[in-house]
Amino acid sequence: YEVLVFVNKLKPDDVESRMMRAECFYRTGKYLDALYEINRALEYNNRDHLLHYLKGKIYLETGYFRLAVSEFKIAISISPSAEYYYYLALAEYMNKEYDKAMNDISKAISIDPNNHKIKEFYESLKNMNK
Repeated sequence: YEVLVFVNKLKPDDVESRMMRAECFYRTGKYLDALYEINRALEYNNRDHLLHYLKGKIYLETGYFRLAVSEFKIAISISPSAEYYYYLALAEYMNKEYDKAMNDISKAISIDPNNHKIKEFYESLKNMNK
């Protein structure tokens, strides 16, 4: 962590070191610090899908579901992945947008049909609609 602080002082526009710091803060539950690092990194590269993905996860975990949906949609628009669709569906579900959640978890399944976590969520949504 201290090395990353030093790198940020030398090169404040280094997106990768800010992403690493954000990840450290995220893993230790320091969400505001993580968001600060993410937002600073986005000033230099707002097309980094990983930054938007992590920002979406923070919003999801802190109950800001609409903001999470927005961030996951941005991440998907840059680099679609099953993981991003899974988290988008989860945020939509938490936001009580069940049809959208079903649509997006179906997209995740089509990308990665063998992912156990995605299949479980898909099945629970499908059973909820019965």
